[in-house]
Amino acid sequence: MIETLVRWNGPPPGNQHFVRIRIPAGTSHEVANPDAPELEGWHLPDSPSARRFGRRWYAESRSAILIVPSVVVRMERNIVINASHPEFSQLTPDAETPVWWDERLFS
Repeated sequence: MIETLVRWNGPPPGNQHFVRIRIPAGTSHEVANPDAPELEGWHLPDSPSARRFGRRWYAESRSAILIVPSVVVRMERNIVINASHPEFSQLTPDAETPVWWDERLFS
């Protein structure tokens, strides 16, 4: 939600839902190391190095899950899911829950 707030420019976004995804133990994953040379400048807006890294990870189907650092909250992590990976079908979503934004966040 913080990532959305940083980029949003307008009234509170409508029709959004939160979905918890269950990832079974043992699911293949990769953790992007922000200190690696190939990710230099990963924190810049529209970072070319981050985009290259993500595109390569996806194309090579190295894992079902990619864990990346958040640009907005550095101690947080975001998860990228490769829907083309053979393990994708093992991930199971729970029921959707509507997201209710407090309008004070947008004033």
